[in-house]
Amino acid sequence: MEEKFGNLTIEHNQVALSTNLEESEVFPILSLTKLFTAYGIGLLVQEGKVTFDTKVKDILEEMISYDQEHPSWVQMLSIADLLSHQSGILNEQTLVLLYPEDNEFTITDIIKAVCLSTKKELRTEFVYSDINYVLLGEIIYRISGIKYSDFIKQHILIPLSMSQSTFYPEHSIVKGTTIVKDKKMECSKVSKELNCSCNGLFTSIQDIQKWGQELLNPILLDKKIYRQLLYPFVSIFPDRNDPWVELYLKSWYTGYGYGTMIATKDGHKVCYHFGGGDLGHSSVLAFTSSKVLFLYNNEELKLEEQIQQMSILL
Repeated sequence: MEEKFGNLTIEHNQVALSTNLEESEVFPILSLTKLFTAYGIGLLVQEGKVTFDTKVKDILEEMISYDQEHPSWVQMLSIADLLSHQSGILNEQTLVLLYPEDNEFTITDIIKAVCLSTKKELRTEFVYSDINYVLLGEIIYRISGIKYSDFIKQHILIPLSMSQSTFYPEHSIVKGTTIVKDKKMECSKVSKELNCSCNGLFTSIQDIQKWGQELLNPILLDKKIYRQLLYPFVSIFPDRNDPWVELYLKSWYTGYGYGTMIATKDGHKVCYHFGGGDLGHSSVLAFTSSKVLFLYNNEELKLEEQIQQMSILL
């Protein structure tokens, strides 16, 4: 894998790379954490402890007693539905409406809320929700007996020698980022431990390169399971009122697999995910069968700007 890192400037479709970054600099990747969570589930599948079709109620058993209004939803909901954002679960605003006085949500609050709240119909559309991945983190914990952050460390970070990566590190080891006070956690009532599985990983350029090698040539996951993660199970249709949507649809056919978006760009498969974007910084990880691209911007970038960067660089 060819390695290039530094400050990237794109003007008039021309790329300039200058001033190397410190390879050990640690920064948050937020939603790029979701692929690590999907990998964690894949490892449990590989060990025969669950399948992607395992019903969530068989692991989070309390769901059965909470959802008297939508019993068929509870009976049908699978791990695959959470991974591909086809559960119909809405995002954290649902929790705030149900528990306006709570300072911090417990996993019991979250499970009860998703059962009692209004939801989209199961498997009818893509509804992106961090809560899906909060529940997946709890599933990993209950199946493995190890809390999510420790499971990922033991089964992914340590085997890949990603020694600089961690979940919500102390501020003293985070350099060069504006996310000093962790804006996401200032506005969120979900605890950091529960949030780990949807947006809690901090990593470095050096470790991203190791993760990239795994994505190009997986050694942790059986290739059949790995390919399942990268299959577009559901189509993503952007808001057609956005002025840039025509360009987006013409350039990318986009679906969502397990923890990653999947596009067909100029006849080639591209897997990618965005992190941040509305929190004062943004990142994107994209990979093909032969190339890995990681971009971190210490400022907010609009989605169309990130797509433009990917289009030029891939």
